[in-house]
Amino acid sequence: MATHIGDPRLEKLCLAPYVVESVLTAPETLFRTLSEKCSSRESRAWGAFALGRHLEARARVVRHIRIDPEFAEHIRSTMDPTEYQSLNSKDPAALEQEAVAAFQSVLETAPDVRGADRPTLGEEARGDLFELERLTVGKLAPEIEGQDVEGHPMKLSTFRGKFGVSDSGAPGRIRCLISSGCL
Repeated sequence: MATHIGDPRLEKLCLAPYVVESVLTAPETLFRTLSEKCSSRESRAWGAFALGRHLEARARVVRHIRIDPEFAEHIRSTMDPTEYQSLNSKDPAALEQEAVAAFQSVLETAPDVRGADRPTLGEEARGDLFELERLTVGKLAPEIEGQDVEGHPMKLSTFRGKFGVSDSGAPGRIRCLISSGCL
């Protein structure tokens, strides 16, 4: 590990979805090591940022396992039994709290670190924190104002306590066109 700390490919590893969004524990160990033990401020920032995204992804998977038996069986059948047991024993809220701490660490220590053709890690961490703190299951949705399908003004808060479906997809996407009745 020590010989790879300054390697410019480290950024790509910390951004690779198949590594960051993995439910396995090996990436978590790698990202914790980077964020805690690297001598380079940039490498520590990349490690903390990737750790935050990894923990956020694991929390999502654990929540999904708990509500969808078919998904749980699929994940269980593709993992080592010990690894699955470890994942399933996690508290998603605790994973999200750790993710928040990792993103806050990026904001406090290296918000200006920038990858190739990307915003700064600080900008990305702010967005991820907003999602975790405001857009996670169980959180109060932010106020949204606009027009309903008949052109009348509406606020999301008027539907508080009621069940509903919100489709915020892009108009050019097939699923959005089908659900809106355009196809």
